Amino acid sequence: MFANTMATRSDKGRPASPVNDVTVRRKAPETRETSPPGCTLYVGSGAVTDQGKNHALTSGSAIIGRGEDCAIRLADSNVSRHHAELKIVPEGILVRDLGSTNGIEHQGRRMERAVLQLGARIVVGCSVIDLLPLTESSLVPLSKRRSYGDLVGGSAPMRRVFSILESLEHSNAPVLIQGETGTGKELTAQALYEHSDRAKKPFVIIDCSNIPRALMESELFGHAKGAFTGATANRKGAFETADKGTVFLDEVDDLPLGLQPKLLRALESGQIRRLGETAFRSINTRVIATTKHDLVEAIGQNHFRSDLYYRLAVVKIRLPPLRERIEDIPALAQCLMERIGGRTASRLSPQAEEYLMRHRWPGNVRQLRNALERMLALRMESTSNASELSLHLDITREVVLPTHLDGQPGDRDLPEHDGALEHDEDLELDGDLAPFRDARRAALETFERKYLSRLMARSANNLSGAARLAGIDRKYLRDLLKKHDLYEG
Repeated sequence: MFANTMATRSDKGRPASPVNDVTVRRKAPETRETSPPGCTLYVGSGAVTDQGKNHALTSGSAIIGRGEDCAIRLADSNVSRHHAELKIVPEGILVRDLGSTNGIEHQGRRMERAVLQLGARIVVGCSVIDLLPLTESSLVPLSKRRSYGDLVGGSAPMRRVFSILESLEHSNAPVLIQGETGTGKELTAQALYEHSDRAKKPFVIIDCSNIPRALMESELFGHAKGAFTGATANRKGAFETADKGTVFLDEVDDLPLGLQPKLLRALESGQIRRLGETAFRSINTRVIATTKHDLVEAIGQNHFRSDLYYRLAVVKIRLPPLRERIEDIPALAQCLMERIGGRTASRLSPQAEEYLMRHRWPGNVRQLRNALERMLALRMESTSNASELSLHLDITREVVLPTHLDGQPGDRDLPEHDGALEHDEDLELDGDLAPFRDARRAALETFERKYLSRLMARSANNLSGAARLAGIDRKYLRDLLKKHDLYEG
């Protein structure tokens, strides 16, 4: 968010390449099908007081400059009073120089008039302006992609999400990802990071719902030695650790109200102060946040600050629940099965696909994955018996299958075999052979506990690292650990 990129003015250093009174149409990427209904103008870098300013352009025009009447008023001394005009036109976003001293640059060339598309970036003076999607509208153009990172879906709602993600690939704008539990908010944040200009820099996760309130400020901003009982050394917080990278605030609605002004100050000024210190430290960190709740409603209940919300939600992405994109289930299920069981996983039968598409999936993609794991464990993926599928899909217990990061199973993920699953107590009940279902449940319980114990030992009790090693969702892993009384958080 606080990028240090400063554009060199075209009248200093290299020769300018003006285009006079000619409309230069940048060819729209193949992933776009319609022109944008509007856009958000976002100041990604420039003067400290200008960074983060934004304006929603839906109709008419917007002026950028130093004048008091400008939609985005900049303090940049290299910007003219009325520097540039932007307007939505059928072909995209018309950008026009208003006779400025230092001109407008796009892709390293000075221009006077051009029609650009969402995701474009212009430079006025020493300020970088991103043209981002106006995500409130259902008219966001559809991408032609059917996947993005680990996200899968060819439905219209998901293709709109992919279109937004594509337009953010070179932006440092804060993003708020909204969606029900299990819709893939963390995968979306990961995809944003991996496709951004900061992909080689740190990606630091803060689980706001799982950190004690007393420690939250230290987790975010760090602390000095002696700042509180137990602070035996200086410690960097997430924002310092992720300098030039990205901080991911998971479930940001759980952030304590008293700490929200400090986060707002960090976002506005690009500076943080460690707990117990008086000096401020400059940071260059992008913020991606998620929430499963309506933050506007939380604002009305005085649980969340409106000014912080508008800083975090420069771009909003709403992930649709699985019931709104039923047509994605066959392809999504097959992809999940390959990630769980490897490339050799069997294909679902038409009957199984039909049954999966009739299910409402209140737990969304996470619930679907858990059900598929159980199906694979029971070798039922090709069954045509809907009653058997129903018996094993509508479950309360979850099964973990070990996988590598790339989805390929391997011996290194398996607990060492010590014969535990062959003991009579797993197969017998009151001296007789136990019913199949009871014996299977006992064996799976034993396997889960042994696997989780080894997994956490191998990852030094680091929850995020353990989740990556096992190839499962971090929250899902936490729930499993709690079920087996192995969670130490």
